[in-house]
Amino acid sequence: MTSYFCHDTKSDLGSTELAIDFDDINDANVIIEVGGENNLEFKSFKAHSLVLCEKSTYFRIALSDKWARKEEDIYIFKKPNVAPKIFEVILKFIYYESVNLEHLDGPDSIALLIASDEIELQRLCIHVQTHIMNTQNDWLCKNLIFVLDIISKHEDFDILREHVLGIVCRDPHLIFGASNDYLFLSESIMILLLKRDDLGMDEIDIWEYLIKWGIEHTKSLSQINRDINNWSKSDFAALEETLHNCIPLIRFFQISSTDLYDKVRIPYKKILPKQLNEDIIKYFMKPGCELTTRILPSRLTIIDSHIIKSIHAGLISSWIDGNVHDNGPLTKMRDYENIVNSFVFSFNVNDDLKNAVLSRVVVASNAFYYSTSNGPCFGDGDLWMTGTFGSSRRMSYEHSIMDVSNFFANDYEVFQVKKR
Repeated sequence: MTSYFCHDTKSDLGSTELAIDFDDINDANVIIEVGGENNLEFKSFKAHSLVLCEKSTYFRIALSDKWARKEEDIYIFKKPNVAPKIFEVILKFIYYESVNLEHLDGPDSIALLIASDEIELQRLCIHVQTHIMNTQNDWLCKNLIFVLDIISKHEDFDILREHVLGIVCRDPHLIFGASNDYLFLSESIMILLLKRDDLGMDEIDIWEYLIKWGIEHTKSLSQINRDINNWSKSDFAALEETLHNCIPLIRFFQISSTDLYDKVRIPYKKILPKQLNEDIIKYFMKPGCELTTRILPSRLTIIDSHIIKSIHAGLISSWIDGNVHDNGPLTKMRDYENIVNSFVFSFNVNDDLKNAVLSRVVVASNAFYYSTSNGPCFGDGDLWMTGTFGSSRRMSYEHSIMDVSNFFANDYEVFQVKKR
């Protein structure tokens, strides 16, 4: 996808009309030495001070006597923290306000965004953010912690920030769960996530992840003394200090009374505000009574299930993404359905998805079996249900999804999947 940004340069220059050929550098009065820091390539660029100062308040200051060195009539300015290929894009934008970004990958796009913000080119910042959203989504999903760290340090990256936070809220398993990537989140990003009504996890899971994050970010607890039974009063005080700005953002009144008692009040009562503790008791023991603590709105649920949680639904959704077809390649063959994108899976709902197993179909002609006497039947025996009795033997799919070949199910649910 080609990404261009064009604008009428003349209108931005006000009464100063310039017709400058970027390749014509004979009358340049600025030399910008770029790169050389952190193993970056070094290169010098020539430019015109009038153009740079008209387009960027940054250069108006940079080319003053306080920053730039002047040799005879030539300004010498150093920009060692920007790669030459990134600065060349910026220079073309300053002169032409027309740039093609299709040659930039994810890291280069982020580098351009940071440099554009530093040089105070707001329109280029907006365009680069849009470019990243439209062309680098797969890269974003694989580098969420890196990108979240960047946007936490730059207030003006609001377009990209909203997009990336939306990715995490829709598919929280990308950073929460088995990878433990969430432990590297800054407090500012954690707060932004907790404020979101669309964070797709059950509230008790959010609380437990927050506690783990808090312990990791509390120096006295992160390396030793993780057993809460051995904590001192000062240990609880240290954790409360770490989580002080986050605790009020938990939707405690959307947590079941059982989980509140077992997972919140019993282990962590000492870090909760006194008034909140009292209001939790009143809320469940005296329904309808007036509370001092503000009750935050419920988060938007992404699935109605008695078996799996929202974070599991997000994981399944990610497996499905890109494999759902409006008029998919379905071909009836005897009693089997030929579905080239079918998959089966298994996970323990209590282990943070650490042992999730995904197995995609290998023999597509045997993907799904229609039976009048059985329930769901995948493959030639990979996952078959007859009432509550089930069997699982790898035949038509990549991997075995269970350690046993026969089992009994307490319950099962069927969901309809729709494209977003």
